Amino acid sequence: MKSINRILISVLIVLLFVSAALAVELPNATFSITPSGHLGAIPKTVSFNDTSTEFASITAWNLSIQGAGNNTVWYNTTSFPGTNYSYTYSLVGNFTPYMIVEYAGGSNQSASISVDTVWGAPTATFTTNRSGNLGIYPQTVLFTDTSTNNASTRLWQFGDGNTSTVTPVAYTYLGWGNWSANLTAYSIEGSALSANVKMNVSHKLPIALFVCTRPGGDLNKTYNLNGTRPFTLVCNATTINPITAWDSWSWYGTGWASNQTTRNVSVTFTYGGYKTVSLIAGNEAGFNTSSSPAHYIWVMKPGPQGFDPSPQGVFGGFWQWLMDFFHDIFGGSG
Repeated sequence: MKSINRILISVLIVLLFVSAALAVELPNATFSITPSGHLGAIPKTVSFNDTSTEFASITAWNLSIQGAGNNTVWYNTTSFPGTNYSYTYSLVGNFTPYMIVEYAGGSNQSASISVDTVWGAPTATFTTNRSGNLGIYPQTVLFTDTSTNNASTRLWQFGDGNTSTVTPVAYTYLGWGNWSANLTAYSIEGSALSANVKMNVSHKLPIALFVCTRPGGDLNKTYNLNGTRPFTLVCNATTINPITAWDSWSWYGTGWASNQTTRNVSVTFTYGGYKTVSLIAGNEAGFNTSSSPAHYIWVMKPGPQGFDPSPQGVFGGFWQWLMDFFHDIFGGSG
């Protein structure tokens, strides 16, 4: 009986030693992440570091990169490379990675570690269906946002002082000019301004119009103007489609010699006969010409009764009148 008891005691002691040895050798899966917690804007690279106990008895490591509910990315190895593994998060979200270690006879799962990522500041870009030289106003352009990093709001600036927060947006330029359009994209992480896109809108070709007035009436029909020379008219340009920075006027005609380049001119005729007044109006789109009708202006000279009573005498005055008459018939300026 004593021998049986001794045997039972010996077996019990052996079992206790074996159980203790097995308990000590079982791995406990643990790991760390650097950095951890709020990782910031994607893309973000982290390092997984294995800190499991009983490293020597582990036969395989299974690392769930994204954690519960997102087990689409695993890292599985039977030889953890130097106890570290790097991974770059390229998606936005909250993740709870964990690790499972395998050993002879079983496995052990670690606790999870929470990390989260967010969008970075947006990159503002956009496309248009047309740009550059658009033609004569009005011109419509379609603006489409192509910004990245989840922009939440947008501000379009079309260059002519008008803006919009709608996307896509069709904008119509109602006036001429050289405009620079751009886009500012905003998100929770910041904002960004796009490059400029040039929009050049032309002006309409000017229509050259003018009105001339004289003492006693408006020249809106043919007049037979009588009077003593010199005879003066005041002509005013009423050009349609002028451009402040580009508009120009050039006056010319028979009966007066000098070109004038102001909007309103005073025209003086020093000889009699049929006279004309013409206007060239210009803007950045081009030039247009308008002239008074034929026989629109008729300037008479004094007759022989107006002989010059100077010391030249009556003959001298008559001779001057005769020279003026032939001058008006056969041409000449003034």
